[in-house]
Amino acid sequence: NYTNYNIVADASTVITAGTGYRAATSDGGTLTFTGTVETGTVAIDLQDSGPAFADWNLVGNPYTSYVDLSAFLSHEVASGVTNLDILEGASGIYGYDGDVADGWDVITLANVGSRLLAPGQGFFVAADGNDVSAYNLEFTPEMRTTGNADDFIAGRDTNEALTFLKLNISTANKSYTTEFYFNDNASQGLDHGYDAVLWGGSAPSFALYSHLVGDSTGEAIALQALGSSDVSDISIPLGVNANAGEQLRFSIADLNIPETVAVYLEDTSSNTSTLLTNTDYVFTPTSQLTGTGRFYLRFTDNALSTADNPLSRITIFTDTTNKQLVINGIVLRDTKATLYNLQGREV
Repeated sequence: NYTNYNIVADASTVITAGTGYRAATSDGGTLTFTGTVETGTVAIDLQDSGPAFADWNLVGNPYTSYVDLSAFLSHEVASGVTNLDILEGASGIYGYDGDVADGWDVITLANVGSRLLAPGQGFFVAADGNDVSAYNLEFTPEMRTTGNADDFIAGRDTNEALTFLKLNISTANKSYTTEFYFNDNASQGLDHGYDAVLWGGSAPSFALYSHLVGDSTGEAIALQALGSSDVSDISIPLGVNANAGEQLRFSIADLNIPETVAVYLEDTSSNTSTLLTNTDYVFTPTSQLTGTGRFYLRFTDNALSTADNPLSRITIFTDTTNKQLVINGIVLRDTKATLYNLQGREV
């Protein structure tokens, strides 16, 4: 629900510190806010009620200074209870970034690093229904800091030295991105404060997401955190929602992983495995895609594999004169060769 403010009739309306608001101008003009600068602790009474999106609350940085996001997430609102603890298990901070890829910059302990929250910046959090009546979300003066970070829309690269991969799926006019981070504090199961579901808790009609590798809850995960060693050997279930007959492209949007790690997109329907670090996977589904089960993202470290690869003794090339595909080499057993075109279809 929205309350619309009129620039004349509501000119004297006082907005509440810590509450998030959506503001825009029709001509891109600058907005000026006047009032008393907030310097104290601001407590926000989160709600978990309403006909739709009951647990989602729009809050905002109440200060005219930057806020250290790591300090905000780990701040104790009571002994042993942090701001993160009163949010839903698989959630974090959701900042609207204006990106058509998914619309949200999702921040958890997996990727917060030294990120800062811009002065007055609004964002969404999902309240844990078991804790909202007992605790308030808090901003404290100690979280304030200096900086020059962007807001969510400006999107300056803040991945620092994190180990991560961002996977994108796109059509001619739509795009969606899901993220994976690897660190020592995460696991293949649900890690509170590290994993985050899609904004709103469900996937839209065009979407790319993942399921937890271990003990999956069936939730559509926007940002999945995994253990540091998992980057060397893991297969992650992917969820895809897309229309039939519309060409899709899987590609790596950004990554920072060891050079020896290869990343494959596996399509169990076409029985193909595409090395995404070398090429995109492009295909056109003949039926509507919904949910998980068909696609997997597999990480494997080539440096850890010392087994002899029999394919290394085989060369494959085309004979354009005779219009033949030639397979040359030593084959030690009966072998079947299957040829696929660029769309992953068997020829």
